[in-house]
Amino acid sequence: MPEKKASKKPAQKRVKKPAKSSTPKLNDRQRQFCNHLNRGMSAAEAARKAGYSESYANREANQLLDKPHVAEYLASLREASTTDAVADGAEVRAYLTSVLRDEIQDVATGGKDLDYIKTPMPAAERTKAAQELAKLNGLYAPTKVDVKVTEYSRDWLKQALAVVARYVTPDELRQIAREIPRFDP
Repeated sequence: MPEKKASKKPAQKRVKKPAKSSTPKLNDRQRQFCNHLNRGMSAAEAARKAGYSESYANREANQLLDKPHVAEYLASLREASTTDAVADGAEVRAYLTSVLRDEIQDVATGGKDLDYIKTPMPAAERTKAAQELAKLNGLYAPTKVDVKVTEYSRDWLKQALAVVARYVTPDELRQIAREIPRFDP
């Protein structure tokens, strides 16, 4: 009988795992958040623009900024976008601050042949600079009031009270009204 050779399994090659990428893995919303933030938006506004919930934008923005891979990506964006040709966020903030503090003087001329005259920055321009700075720093957010919902709610409540009034005596209705805290928007 012929001898059987012991079959050896071929040696498995060890495959090296690829080195970690230098660019952190972000999902699309995180990447959009960083891009908007890099363009000078406030963190909350950048979160809203990236698609995060309107009501939780501040919280989401703070949580995103605490994540190391988001901070790393944001730092790489800021490093890549620092060129002399484009004003960065710090330069814009510095300029608006100097306008606000009246450190820059406006230039006016009396006509074709007159020299330029340096004058103080008008109050309206200083106010506008303060508003823009507040927006950039996330301190200014316009409030929205949804009047349609309020009017609809008021009409619905009137109808509901009319139905309740059919089944409840006036004394019982007064007692119910005393127990409900006053709503004063």
